[in-house]
Amino acid sequence: MSKKRKGLLNKIIYIPLEIIDREIDGALLLSLEAVSRGWKVVIGSQRKITESIESNELGVYFLKSITPGQINLQKRIVNNGNLLFSQDAEGLLQRPGMEYKMRFCKNSLKLAKKVFFWGEKQKSDFIDVFGTEFEEKCEVTGSPRADHWELISQEREEKYIPKYILIATSFGNENHALGEEGQYNLSKDEAGIKNGSNSLEEFNKYFNDTYQLGMFLIPYYKKLVIELSKNFPEEKIILRPHPSESLQMWQELIKVLDNVEIRTDGSIIDWLSESKVLIQYGSTCAIQSNILNIPTVTLVPELPKSIKSYDLEDSRRASTVFTNLNDLVTSFREFLSNGSYLSPIDKNYIDKLIFERNKINSSEKIMDAIEKIYKNIKITKKFKDGTHFKYKFGRFKQNILLIASLLPFWQKLAPKKYRHLSLKSFLYYKKRKQPSLSLYDFKERLKVIKKLSSFQNDIRVKVYKKDVFLLDLV
Repeated sequence: MSKKRKGLLNKIIYIPLEIIDREIDGALLLSLEAVSRGWKVVIGSQRKITESIESNELGVYFLKSITPGQINLQKRIVNNGNLLFSQDAEGLLQRPGMEYKMRFCKNSLKLAKKVFFWGEKQKSDFIDVFGTEFEEKCEVTGSPRADHWELISQEREEKYIPKYILIATSFGNENHALGEEGQYNLSKDEAGIKNGSNSLEEFNKYFNDTYQLGMFLIPYYKKLVIELSKNFPEEKIILRPHPSESLQMWQELIKVLDNVEIRTDGSIIDWLSESKVLIQYGSTCAIQSNILNIPTVTLVPELPKSIKSYDLEDSRRASTVFTNLNDLVTSFREFLSNGSYLSPIDKNYIDKLIFERNKINSSEKIMDAIEKIYKNIKITKKFKDGTHFKYKFGRFKQNILLIASLLPFWQKLAPKKYRHLSLKSFLYYKKRKQPSLSLYDFKERLKVIKKLSSFQNDIRVKVYKKDVFLLDLV
């Protein structure tokens, strides 16, 4: 039974993390701000936090996204008397149009009390898709993730020594850990096709076109790794695939490349901090690297007309763009030998993407908005509409199918929509996104964030459940 404060919800905020390495630093900055105001914070594995919504204390949930495919999760939160807020952790670089429809839907927006945006551009693109119906719920605050990048940038100027070339790949659609069918089904579920949030026809066009874009680019990036290794044998090259990517393709590629190493540990910001230069395509890390004053490069050959409109403008504008590999290698030779700079980037453009980024105060703005609503909300009755049963049944069905996937000839005998399922791939993918987090490792990460942000108060940290931690003031 949930505990209650008289007339109000509990002063507790839940921060579920989907991809821990990517989201934890910004989430800890938000946690410190909340704790300093007398809130308790529960932070950690999204799966672990949300499996027990019905028995958790009533409070506030701060979600990393409110995608159409997770509408039942959002209903479980709200129907049990909690308040729902969100900022899309992946919201900095999105193609206008269909990508916004895959990140938001009208039913999700109705359930949320506030949706926080990274910058004016994201809000403007959102309104272009959904109109002004939900504009009162939209608040531009900047992002705690971006605040963390700014803090790292300030520290980096003092102590970091560039060590290697970093190549960050973002081919999650085309080289997914669950295979092409697995990624298609995941994306279709995220888009809420089953609940009518988006049309299958519109989704298929978007998925197929972006898939073709990635498949067009992958050979160029594979060749790029080989050529850089060959032309700069004295340089250490770190290859960091996106958390959703399969490593097999890259492992095969670098077998004979002695100076290339695949690394998936830690956060991308940790690897960026010690990089001489970043090479990427269509990735948020292009913005991160610019904030850290690291030269940023992208290789984009002339794209076919059928997929040209899907090129990500924001990451392109944050990069020195090369259309062919020979020019890139030539420029790298000059850059690495005599320090000649790769074309400087217009930092004013990044200011348009991230609101008041130099003030490093987005957590304050977010907590101000949360507290304003929290103080005026009374306890609401729980509303039962079967979403908890659907959740339990969905988990049960998934577990049965994953066990069944161990049977011989599963991919031939199973219904077509389940053939991609594999217990081995599922566990691998789950581990890549949410590696186990010990209390010691969590405290060490928290210690780093406290030092970066000059947070002075003593915090008590307890294990809430596996991979989930409770924070409050001592």
